[in-house]
Amino acid sequence: MASLFALRHLLLTLLLAASLVSAETIEVYALEAMPYCGSEQGRASGLAVEILQAASRYGAPSFHFRFDVPWLRAQELIQRPGNALSAIIPFSRTAAREQQFRWLAELFLTQSRFYSYQRPAPIASLAAAKAVKIGLVRGHALVNVLQSAGVMQLDQGATDAGNNVRKLYHQRFDTIADSDLIVRYHWNKLGYPANALLEGAPIGPPTRVYLATGLHFPEPVAQRIQQAMTRLQASGELEQILARWHYPE
Repeated sequence: MASLFALRHLLLTLLLAASLVSAETIEVYALEAMPYCGSEQGRASGLAVEILQAASRYGAPSFHFRFDVPWLRAQELIQRPGNALSAIIPFSRTAAREQQFRWLAELFLTQSRFYSYQRPAPIASLAAAKAVKIGLVRGHALVNVLQSAGVMQLDQGATDAGNNVRKLYHQRFDTIADSDLIVRYHWNKLGYPANALLEGAPIGPPTRVYLATGLHFPEPVAQRIQQAMTRLQASGELEQILARWHYPE
């Protein structure tokens, strides 16, 4: 009788564990950074959001997106042991961050470039960019990168990426520098002619953008997410999502 009771207890425990796993929801701290992710009319939107929502249909847990937590605070929160089922997007994988976080799933790549309009030819190199005024979003990380390379004619008057693209189109300058995804997104959103945008030289290596977590993130849940991402990619749906967001070929 005792062994039968123990067996029943074990079965109930396993069933409860399975139901908890299936009901898990990952709390995702997200940055307002369209087209990567953002909150539009109270709903989460953007490329990273859509990829993770699709992954849920392929076996990953549900994801709940929060845009109300400051970026540095979010990075601290996902490291807390009592906050294991949490993650952060869009998170760039860098050498400085490598050992501090778990890089759970690569979502997409971005490449910073020079983009031009109404020029005979795009900017073909960093050396060529030294002779041109470059439009940049105020405080952009590329400011230091370009200045270190000797590109000093930088116009940082744009308050955001959309404003920078508008200035390019209205010929406040003929070249800007930013991520390929960001420039293409805003150029298309503003309705400008796609074939008129000139793609120039890359600036530095590509940036890998991830769903990242703390180092204590539960292994079984991590495997579910990674397996779901593999199935999503194999299905062809990931490619369709990227195309909808004007992901560069």
